[in-house]
Amino acid sequence: MRHNEGPAFRLTNAEDAYAAEGFVDRRRRMLVITVVTALVVALGGLGAAQFVKSPGEHAAEADAPPHSLITAEVESRRLVDTVVLRGRVTAAQSVDVTAQGAGKSLEDSGGSAVVTAVRVKTGDALAAGQVLVEISGRPVFVLPGAVPAYRDLKPGAEGKDVAQLQQALSAVGLNTGADPSGSYGVGTRDAVAALYQRIGYSAPQAQGSDDGKTETPPDPAKSGAMVPASEVVFLGAFPGRVDSVNAQVGKPAAEKVLGISSGALVIRGALAPHEKGLVRPDMQVKVLSEVTGLEAAAKVTSVADTPSDPNAANGDGGETKSGSGARTYEMVATPTQPLNAKLAGQDVRLTVEAAASAGPVLVVPLSAVSAGADGRTVVTVVEPNGAKRRVEVRPGTTGDGYVQVTPVANARLGAGERVMIGVAGGPAGAAATAGADK
Repeated sequence: MRHNEGPAFRLTNAEDAYAAEGFVDRRRRMLVITVVTALVVALGGLGAAQFVKSPGEHAAEADAPPHSLITAEVESRRLVDTVVLRGRVTAAQSVDVTAQGAGKSLEDSGGSAVVTAVRVKTGDALAAGQVLVEISGRPVFVLPGAVPAYRDLKPGAEGKDVAQLQQALSAVGLNTGADPSGSYGVGTRDAVAALYQRIGYSAPQAQGSDDGKTETPPDPAKSGAMVPASEVVFLGAFPGRVDSVNAQVGKPAAEKVLGISSGALVIRGALAPHEKGLVRPDMQVKVLSEVTGLEAAAKVTSVADTPSDPNAANGDGGETKSGSGARTYEMVATPTQPLNAKLAGQDVRLTVEAAASAGPVLVVPLSAVSAGADGRTVVTVVEPNGAKRRVEVRPGTTGDGYVQVTPVANARLGAGERVMIGVAGGPAGAAATAGADK
């Protein structure tokens, strides 16, 4: 019986061993699963920690970022205070050439004054005796003289305007003979006829009377070549300049057909009341035309004592108002060298040096200077390592947002150092804290 039990016992032991081995494998698998699960949980918790924050952490992150200093460099240079204004380049004399009375014979017959020729263009230089424009077939020419033409000049006329005509004729090479100065006689009449012939037109003829009506018989002393006021323009100096041309051939003659000028170009500007006290004669002026890019240097010649505006005279003793309603004071500047003719009539920017230091000085922005509780005027120097030190200074000339500073006693301040002018990104009051003595 025991012989038969042996194999059965061994089989049972083998099964038990197999079962034990399976149990071990299951435990290993369980252990692996447990470890993996623990790792997943740990990693998940770590990731969640990036998103889940305590109230304290949220409060800390809501705080403003640390403030940073705004600094500016200490400079060594000449300090200039400027006044900037607008101005216009004009001449000593400006004349509007109008069509009033031009082409009178045509108008008398029921026609209208029409531009039949334009002989000049804007920017042209003008010579004495030159024809400017032709209206209804009649010329308008220019002669030297300071008194505007206000009446027709014809044989028999006398006066200062006649003397001016005689001098103008002589200036263009035409002799008035034995006529006394200021008396329109035969010599003046012949010179006028020669002038018209030179410019290519027939001279208008006086009818032998003072009122222009024909006398029977006509008075020979009052007859002959004449100069209608509508055909001559007098300029005080030559060469003159053409500032503007409004006439077009074939079009009706406008009230103003040309703008001409003479004399040296000057610049006229308008100072606001608060600027008047800053500008004085002999101050340096920089002139800039934004249209052409041309620059020039000038000096202040005069500043008006009473308000004035050349565009809007109101007849109350010279006081006028600008278009904006503000009173202004005329400033005249004379160029140190003759201006380019292209600048005539242009609107320009004027920069007046109202004040300047004698030479190079230490300058800082105005915002860098402060008054301490102890009454000292100081700037705060920021060292390269971020350290700050207060330097007592004595302020001087100011200009264009900068101020001259001189270190007091043994205080140290030099060009190239940086001074604090503000604080960025900090809470209120940070500037005062940042500027405290270190």
